[in-house]
Amino acid sequence: MPSPRHKPLFNRRYLITLVWILPLVILLLHLSARPARPLADAGWSPSEQLYFLNTTDTRYRLDLILPDTPALSDADWYEARINDARLDARLASPALRDWLDRQGWQLSRTRAGGYQALQLQMQDRPERAAREAFLSLLTQAPALDEPALHSELSARRYLQRQDAQTLLLATFGAQLPQPTQPPAPLWTLSGPELELTPAPPPTRRLQTLDHWQPGQLEIAPASARTDTGWMLIGEPIPAPASGAALAQQRFVAEAVARLLPAIAPAGAEYRWRWQPLAGGGYRALLLRNWPDSVAAPGQALAAALTDTAFNHIRNSLLERFNQLLDDSPQQWLDLIALYGLALDSDAPFRDTLEQLTPDAARALLEQTLRPEHSLAIRLTTTEP
Repeated sequence: MPSPRHKPLFNRRYLITLVWILPLVILLLHLSARPARPLADAGWSPSEQLYFLNTTDTRYRLDLILPDTPALSDADWYEARINDARLDARLASPALRDWLDRQGWQLSRTRAGGYQALQLQMQDRPERAAREAFLSLLTQAPALDEPALHSELSARRYLQRQDAQTLLLATFGAQLPQPTQPPAPLWTLSGPELELTPAPPPTRRLQTLDHWQPGQLEIAPASARTDTGWMLIGEPIPAPASGAALAQQRFVAEAVARLLPAIAPAGAEYRWRWQPLAGGGYRALLLRNWPDSVAAPGQALAAALTDTAFNHIRNSLLERFNQLLDDSPQQWLDLIALYGLALDSDAPFRDTLEQLTPDAARALLEQTLRPEHSLAIRLTTTEP
């Protein structure tokens, strides 16, 4: 009796089809299992005039965002310190404290890059009238001895200007383009079942850099004690207009901070300043005992960026970003409000970092503090 002919369980055409379809199925399963964006329920409410985020928390959190200003020049430094003292006095006033107790609101104050926030926690959803009452209390004249404060600040600033770094930063700050109008306070709200009707956020007019004058500048030291070995190279930076632009600025800021030790000559000192402000910020290098070739630091930084360093910087930024969205998505909403970004700007922020290549990152560094766009300030060796 002839033996039965063996037939394979799967024919060749079936196996080829599986080879092509299985990767697609795996990809679809992966995408379907991906958790929802933490800010998928974010929006702008024109009726409440705030950014909001629906969460599963049992309490509500209301943030009043107070944008920072550069505060580098003497005039801006005085104004920022006086405003901070006024805010301290208002927050400590019995009238405000009693009002918060009656409302059942808990207040804390935090600082982040480019702004400070007054964070209010409450059990019931805050109404717009209550927010306006709180803001009104913050604008009342504080119990503050301003003449004495001015005298104290004048003495403090005089001593600070003996320091070369402070003097250089003050001179640089006086050259920066000034905002056309002071930044306004902003509100963000998170909590359960907000039931607010979303609408497109208002467009924000971006600060231009039309009045910026790059070049070289020499200034006299404040006294014989001023260390004339220091210099400054700085430039203004616009407020990021998108999540992608914010990601690029953050990468450059992180890369410069990490790469400076690799390019610093023996015995040299340095300080990196980066301020991402809503009205237009700045970045500056303070250097001591560096060679003249430092006039183009971006090229040296780009050359020092190895593939290993690039991966470490990018992965670190992505890790911190993901942690922020998981732990405190309202902090990202605060950035959206601060810069007037699109509500889904977290997606292009992540995509920009994930798709960034080492060569593209080096190109970004080469554009940092270019001689034709930056201001180099040096101290003369002659006393005033």
